[in-house]
Amino acid sequence: MKINKSLPVLVTGATGYIAGWVVKNLLDEGITVHAPIRDTTNTQKRVHLDKLAENSSGEIKYLICPLLRC
Repeated sequence: MKINKSLPVLVTGATGYIAGWVVKNLLDEGITVHAPIRDTTNTQKRVHLDKLAENSSGEIKYLICPLLRC
């Protein structure tokens, strides 16, 4: 399957175990990942994803949606 690497990929549940591996693979391929999160104050959940992004050619962007059940 071919993925257009110039477009971002939305990964829901990105802080979860399985989605974390999906995020890692996408970041390693140089793809921008959009990850919706509910709690902007809980940086502990983002630490793992931030480290993955630091060690890859991709980029992670967090979409804040505190009022929605994302």
